[in-house]
Amino acid sequence: MSIKIIAGQAVAMSEDEIAEQQARRAAAQRTPSVAVLIGQVKAAAEQQRLYYITAGHGKAAEYAGLLLELSRYDADPAPTPENYPYLSAGAGEATGRSFAEEVKLVRTTAQRWVPINAVIRRLEIEAVEAIRAAAKAGDIEAMQTAAEVDWSVVDRKAAEVQIR
Repeated sequence: MSIKIIAGQAVAMSEDEIAEQQARRAAAQRTPSVAVLIGQVKAAAEQQRLYYITAGHGKAAEYAGLLLELSRYDADPAPTPENYPYLSAGAGEATGRSFAEEVKLVRTTAQRWVPINAVIRRLEIEAVEAIRAAAKAGDIEAMQTAAEVDWSVVDRKAAEVQIR
């Protein structure tokens, strides 16, 4: 019998009880947390996105602005470049593209990006939900397996829509 201090209290424990407590503590330290595994999946999903788009909050705002302008352009019966600063910025001498060519490029890029991002989103959601379900069932191996996403599906979708 040994005395251990647990939560500030002296507790008498047998050697077997001490070994069992140490084994539980070691197992808990090896067990990945749900939050860590979900964080890993989300980070990997973002890395997949960054393979196709440029990172940054400003760049995300630019992409949103381009899509908004594209939507307005499509509804405009007589569009003029002056009313579309983001679209106009991509046209001109530096790129060698006309305004109409820039509109077409932005539209095509957006149309190709949506199915790729949808695949990334689906894989991310499926993995996160599988991790949560496995955690609820107490299945650590299934949690870890669920976090191992096969991102090659994204590459196949990119080849299908001819982006890269």
